[in-house]
Amino acid sequence: MTLSGVPSDGEYKMTVVDRDGVAHPSGACQVERGNAVEGYRLYQSVSEVAAIQLLGPDGTRLTARA
Repeated sequence: MTLSGVPSDGEYKMTVVDRDGVAHPSGACQVERGNAVEGYRLYQSVSEVAAIQLLGPDGTRLTARA
C-alpha cells in the first residue's frame, strides 16, 4: 500500500477487513512527512479483502475499500 497526503505523521496500526467483516490486525506502518509505503503478506486471497483500515497515533482513521 502507498499513502500520500496523510494529515498526521506517526505509526498507523493496520487492520485488514475480509468480505465476512472479520478484522485481522496486520501490524503498523510509519508515516513520515505525510507519506508511507508498506507491504503485508495476506493470509487470504486479495479477492477476499473488503477494506484496509489505518488508525493513527492522534486518532486519525483512514479506510481504503476494495
